[in-house]
Amino acid sequence: MECTSEPDKESEKSLDEVCQKMDKLSELNGDSPVKLVTKKKKKHKKKTGKCTNGDDSTLMKENETGDTSVNCRENMSSAVKTSNKKSKSENSGVIRQTDPPSIPVCQLYPKGDYPVGQIINYEPGTDCRTAINRTTSEECKARDNAHIEIYQQFREGAEVHRQTRNYIKKWIRPGIRLIDMCEELERTSRALILERGLNAGLAFPTGCSINHCAAHYTPNGGDNTVLNYDDVCKIDFGVHVNGKSTLSLLIGS
Repeated sequence: MECTSEPDKESEKSLDEVCQKMDKLSELNGDSPVKLVTKKKKKHKKKTGKCTNGDDSTLMKENETGDTSVNCRENMSSAVKTSNKKSKSENSGVIRQTDPPSIPVCQLYPKGDYPVGQIINYEPGTDCRTAINRTTSEECKARDNAHIEIYQQFREGAEVHRQTRNYIKKWIRPGIRLIDMCEELERTSRALILERGLNAGLAFPTGCSINHCAAHYTPNGGDNTVLNYDDVCKIDFGVHVNGKSTLSLLIGS
């Protein structure tokens, strides 16, 4: 069946009849006709449709969609606010490296979780038991895990070396003195490794051999040798943490 909200016609007729009778009585008595002012209440007409348990399904759908849209907006706004708060708190707690680099790497990674480089598995040889045991045997895994502290020291030195290397490659240019280049490189390495006595510092003096000199040349004070445009320069430098040295050779022309 269909639901409608039309006014009751019989009630309207009865009101008209009462008004007419009262007008006639007032005319007989010589009085002015009495006007009855009736205010009809505004009724919201419901849309016709099939009813289930006396309710309009279309209105229910409209209300549901309206409520869900409002709830979605509120949830989205609250999610955006929380994400902004999280991003602000995270950004406020993270320490970023400066340019030129000056913050020690141990402060950038206070938990000691330094970046892990490429890990290569042992290739099985004629007797592959040793290679397989390195990744399957629990005893071998425990033995390797016992050396994690040593690995972390190597990784700290490797990260210091990487950041120093990336910076000095941009800084070196033809026309600079070799001694100035070595002093800038060693100053950056000392700052990033947080040089502290025998526990951490430079592994050896910086080498910057040019052209015919293969390696291990280091300028002394008063050496005004300049790096020219066509020179081939081999830069050898390294750092250590508790005696664990990390070094590499940088060749450029």
